[in-house]
Amino acid sequence: MTPLSPGNRGPVSRPRRRLWFAALASVPVLFAAFVIVIRALYPVKYSACVDASCAEFGLEPSLVYAVIRVESGFQPGARSPAGAVGLMQLMPSTGAWAASEMGIEYSDEVLLDPAANIRLGSFYLRHLLDQFRGDIVTALAAYNGGVRNVREWLQRNGKWPLDPADIRFDETRRFIQRVTFDRRVYEIVYPGYLGKPRG
Repeated sequence: MTPLSPGNRGPVSRPRRRLWFAALASVPVLFAAFVIVIRALYPVKYSACVDASCAEFGLEPSLVYAVIRVESGFQPGARSPAGAVGLMQLMPSTGAWAASEMGIEYSDEVLLDPAANIRLGSFYLRHLLDQFRGDIVTALAAYNGGVRNVREWLQRNGKWPLDPADIRFDETRRFIQRVTFDRRVYEIVYPGYLGKPRG
């Protein structure tokens, strides 16, 4: 009998073939389990409030969910050392300004209400996007680092849009990176639902 050469190994044995088919058959199951885990880490809590606010202000739900996840981890009672409150971590002064612009009553306690916080935060995010020509990076920088600071960075560097490398605050750079990443994850694990602007 002629020995098998390295390039002529003969037919795959039946046990090995069964193992190969079993491995292939397990791929969809493993992928489904992976999606379940990722969706648990990236939930779509308060979906009725998010959908309503995105429809009202023409925002992508993936962006709003990403901001909520990064800012508060979906904890409605979250408070930052700087004084930001609620799901979208609004400063009381920002909440009061947004409510005034929207023509609705306001007290600082409403920032603890998920529906009110999401609506006010979405209005403010829409305002920043409009103010900065729809550029998400620049709008997110203003959301976290302040409009005045963003205008100063833009003026100092004399270019548009804002380059994250020009941002002077490490926290703001990290915020933009995390929101951008989380937004993409939401779009991937909830395909066809979160990637398009509502309204």
